[in-house]
Amino acid sequence: MGLVERLPSPEDVNSNAAKRRSRRGTTSEIALVLVLDRTAVASIQNIIISLSMAPNAELAVDSIEWYNLHAESVVDRHESIRATDANAWLRKDLPKSPALVLDVGAGSGRDAAWLRSLGHKVIAVEPCPEMAAHARRLGRCHDIEWIDDRLPELAKVSSRNSRFDFILANAMWMHLAPDERAPAIASLVGLLSPGGKLAIAFSEGTPDATGPFFECPGEEILDIALNEGALLVKFRKKLPALMAPPSVQILLRQPN
Repeated sequence: MGLVERLPSPEDVNSNAAKRRSRRGTTSEIALVLVLDRTAVASIQNIIISLSMAPNAELAVDSIEWYNLHAESVVDRHESIRATDANAWLRKDLPKSPALVLDVGAGSGRDAAWLRSLGHKVIAVEPCPEMAAHARRLGRCHDIEWIDDRLPELAKVSSRNSRFDFILANAMWMHLAPDERAPAIASLVGLLSPGGKLAIAFSEGTPDATGPFFECPGEEILDIALNEGALLVKFRKKLPALMAPPSVQILLRQPN
């Protein structure tokens, strides 16, 4: 059993965000309420890659270098959880197929392959050579286009002028330094088609300077997204047992 922080209804949040944008404010003062969650924790296990984060940028090693060194253990952890379980929170919010889908930080391609199996056209973004190599070994490159690109700019993807019906960005927000988060959100929101959805899930982590992990409160990411004009569909912060760090799930929508 874990604790979940839930915002007020998305309608109230979006309305308040619009008012605050007009006053150049943020939504950080929205109250959060703790409720009990009795659902499975597969998605929590999926997005907790490490319990480490760097308290400031100068202490962090490069995330691509870190994943090159730890690719095998990361892939083993991710592949131990089925994509359908890890992404169960999105079951009712996926677009109808065929849709154009972008998986950012695709890793070994588990989620990209799952999205392709649903009939979508999938573009997978992965900047780490070792993670992409695991995807090839697992046969995850058939009918999926892979691009070596990275946030915050996603320069290669953006240059194609494509607009996506759905974007998945799992387990990578804690790798972005604080000054990279707003540009990253702007890049992703700008890649959505009208009515398209952006799904974000990550672990907030615990203080440690041993890896490329930054403190990344879910409320901060939500504030940035709302100020970019995205609409909130879902926000959940899970506090799992055994002193694990909070995990965050945010689903956003581009206005029609």
